[in-house]
Amino acid sequence: MNSRLSVTATISTLNRANTTLPLVLMGVVGQTVAPDRLVLFDDGREPKLAEHPVLSHIFRLFERRNIAWEVIPGQQSGQTVNHQAALDMCTTDCIWRLDDDSVAEAQVLEILLGHLAAGMSVGAVGGLVLNPKRTLSVPAGERFNQIEDVLTTPNIQWCDQPPAIHLVDHLYSTFLYRVRAAAHGYCQELSVVGHREETIFTYEMKRAGWDILVDTSARLWDMQQPSGGTRLFADREDLFEHNEAVFMRKLREWGVKVNRR
Repeated sequence: MNSRLSVTATISTLNRANTTLPLVLMGVVGQTVAPDRLVLFDDGREPKLAEHPVLSHIFRLFERRNIAWEVIPGQQSGQTVNHQAALDMCTTDCIWRLDDDSVAEAQVLEILLGHLAAGMSVGAVGGLVLNPKRTLSVPAGERFNQIEDVLTTPNIQWCDQPPAIHLVDHLYSTFLYRVRAAAHGYCQELSVVGHREETIFTYEMKRAGWDILVDTSARLWDMQQPSGGTRLFADREDLFEHNEAVFMRKLREWGVKVNRR
């Protein structure tokens, strides 16, 4: 690990210890460049994750790789609250935030960390987050991850494509960011589902003058599950509508005129 850029991997999880969380943790412990720490926020009502019959073995693997780890009971107020807590308590240079159903290929952290080490203007960098069952193709002539197009074009991170580096306005899901680029913190007006939190968080970095990148050679696999996580609130349209209203207000405050096609 480059001593100049230490990394905390953070995951906010909800009732996925018996589905995708073990896969995600194995993805972290198997990185070619390991994080210094793992902080796992547990919003669920399951038995203690540190004592889980499978996870307890995986945590021993973290110890074998000299990766410090900690499980923290969440406030059951959603991932945005947990990600802010991770930022508040962070003692490393960078945070690698991961979803509890996205499994990283072995070189993801090495690739992302290389961008922050090489470019002091880079605030955050993400890779592709692909669904193994149905990845999207890149539509011809489309722009990606420009804030004006957020309502009309797909996120570049969802689209299967050759290796390339893109300068973007915002990121989705999982990414690595420089802690000192995140002084603004996460928007605390959002509901428990966290819809739009990543876009608001990373676009605030862009507004502050930091570069935001997508490196499509870094790949994670989104093992979308019908249960656990934010899907527990799939029938609560009001929670998503609340977040969308907050987001639209933010766009107006930023002076962004979105394309509606």
